[in-house]
Amino acid sequence: MRKNSGRVLIAVLIAGAAGAYCYWKSSQEPTRSAPVQPTLETKKVSVPAAPSVSHFPVPTEKSQSPTDKLSKTLPPVDNSDLSIQGALIQLFDGTKLSTLINLDHLVRRIVISVDNATEVHPYAADASVFAPPKGVFQVTGGPNNLSISSKNYARYQPYIYLLKTANLKKLVAVYIHYYPLFQAAYQDLKPHGYFNDRLIEVIDNMIAAPDMNDPVLLTLDSVYYKYSNPELESCSSAQKILLRIGPKNAKLVKENLRKTRELLTHLKNN
Repeated sequence: MRKNSGRVLIAVLIAGAAGAYCYWKSSQEPTRSAPVQPTLETKKVSVPAAPSVSHFPVPTEKSQSPTDKLSKTLPPVDNSDLSIQGALIQLFDGTKLSTLINLDHLVRRIVISVDNATEVHPYAADASVFAPPKGVFQVTGGPNNLSISSKNYARYQPYIYLLKTANLKKLVAVYIHYYPLFQAAYQDLKPHGYFNDRLIEVIDNMIAAPDMNDPVLLTLDSVYYKYSNPELESCSSAQKILLRIGPKNAKLVKENLRKTRELLTHLKNN
């Protein structure tokens, strides 16, 4: 992570989507070099049948669902933005989502972000789900006792507010409604994979992130900040999100992740 700037993506799919990078770049956003396939380029994609084996299968959408007003005929993945944007705007009434979320190619952004979230190395910049927080990454202390400044945590409050106002049951209902599109996009990455299973794996990875108290110590190697603790430095990109946003914010995110996991693993009973 480079000096004086930062970007983190609060990644909670259904309460947000997951994925982040390992470095902060001086005076500008970092360039993320890890290859990701597919890119967000437009492509014609049919909706294939879900794999036959799944630990957490997604059921057929129920009648009298919060999504009853949505069209029962799903658009192709790459023509789904307007439909999904409309559903999210209804759920987050009063929140200007476009200031926080990159709403174009949203299904593919979410799928790519989730699939890369457990990697140590960063993922492709153009796949970001969330817009970068305002301001620059802030540290405190001298050369021998650097740590993340508590002032840095305030940068993520708009995302935390979005999380606090999320109705998880309604979000899961929207997820179920559009699940064939998520599955189709995921099968472009993993032909035999099941997206809901992968999502649960990522949520479990984030829940397992170390619980940190201030200060979170850093070292400076030339232009890059790294965590002083080698175990923290080796955390997944999704876990590093929780290390950077502050202990209180991380606790709230984990609480919502646990609730989301409960909903996603008991879909047939919801």
